[in-house]
Amino acid sequence: ATDAIVTTATGATVTTATGTPVTTAGTIATASAATTASTTATGTTNTTASTTATTASTTDSTASTTASTASTTATVASTTDSTASTTATAASTTDSTAGPTATAASTTASTASTATTATDATAATTAAASQQ
Repeated sequence: ATDAIVTTATGATVTTATGTPVTTAGTIATASAATTASTTATGTTNTTASTTATTASTTDSTASTTASTASTTATVASTTDSTASTTATAASTTDSTAGPTATAASTTASTASTATTATDATAATTAAASQQ
């Protein structure tokens, strides 16, 4: 979203959807204070400034809602990142577990091979002795 400079009725700071604080001049508040208390030549109170201030306030509310939505979206993205990280960690743990298991199997095979070789050597010696 693009930052929009919003003039508030009080000259407050508004944080927009992109997170940039926008400090307004507060000119409407000044105009309202000067004109609401005055009356026109026909005796009618001037409420134009007040109406403008109300419109600005509505705009502020919209900007605030947009910022809130952006914040919620960021939170969802953060949760997704966390889930992906957890999945990667689980996969890493599985790989780590498989590693020692594979090493143990290899050691067992090596031991069995050594035992078989020893048995073969004994049998060959016995056969040679019987032929003499």
